[in-house]
Amino acid sequence: MQRPVRLLEHAGREQCHDLVRELDVPDPWDFEVFCKLLQERRGRPLEILPILPVRADFPNGLFLSFDTVDRIYMVKGTTSYHREHIALHEIGHLLLKHQGYGLDIKELASVLFPDLDPALVQRVLGRSGYSDPQEQQAEYFAGLVLARADERRSPRFVDDLNAVKAVGRLEAIWGPASRQGFS
Repeated sequence: MQRPVRLLEHAGREQCHDLVRELDVPDPWDFEVFCKLLQERRGRPLEILPILPVRADFPNGLFLSFDTVDRIYMVKGTTSYHREHIALHEIGHLLLKHQGYGLDIKELASVLFPDLDPALVQRVLGRSGYSDPQEQQAEYFAGLVLARADERRSPRFVDDLNAVKAVGRLEAIWGPASRQGFS
């Protein structure tokens, strides 16, 4: 029997809105500038690195916080817009102080640290998986930032004509994102 999907609670949504209001979102939107501003605000480096998926259901992204740097890993081979969404989802986890990785630590070790003993990585990184509310909140955060970014995005950004058409169809049905409570 499938469990019912729990929607993100009001407090989780409000926490995301408060966080996004505090962030510097460049105008016009520039993801690299956004990351630089975020690094300056947090006083620590943020690295965004590509990885290859190890299986079909491998997560599109994940984050790791080390003593001196935060790293976001994203799978290769997707559009610029999707890469930004993935990174913002992971930045959401990072800023909201979520814990966990949602995949087997030994598998994570083989992808990120192929030269280290998986048992050592298990001891260092062994945390529990994300709860559904954490994933929902990180996704909500990414959506809020992208909604603000879309208002400030230069038209040259879009590199996927099918995505542009799909967004146009959705806005024709639902209206622009800014009228849906995302700004």
